[in-house]
Amino acid sequence: KGWIPVPSSFELRVLGAYSRHILKGMKRVGASTSDPDLLTTAFTGEGNETLVMVNRGTAARKITVNGASHPWAEMERTGLEEPNEVSAVPDQIIVRPGEIVVLSTIKAE
Repeated sequence: KGWIPVPSSFELRVLGAYSRHILKGMKRVGASTSDPDLLTTAFTGEGNETLVMVNRGTAARKITVNGASHPWAEMERTGLEEPNEVSAVPDQIIVRPGEIVVLSTIKAE
């Protein structure tokens, strides 16, 4: 957006991505990865599931997700420089450096 102020910040966009996909009453469940630069956490509740991934490395990561009980409804990307992007979940999930990716069975409203 250049130097033009906008009514959003990275912190607000991250909180928005979380609040749209991690609902009240959901419980944290185990999520793991062998990559030390990819942080993961997962939540489940009332038939819904959400997986949050943070790439703290300097290279993009190709991700394969195993163990979800339900098909993902959507993916939301939160990066430092671009607005949040909500899309269908592609076959090949790429998490760019510094990016937060949320996979969820809950469609954002």
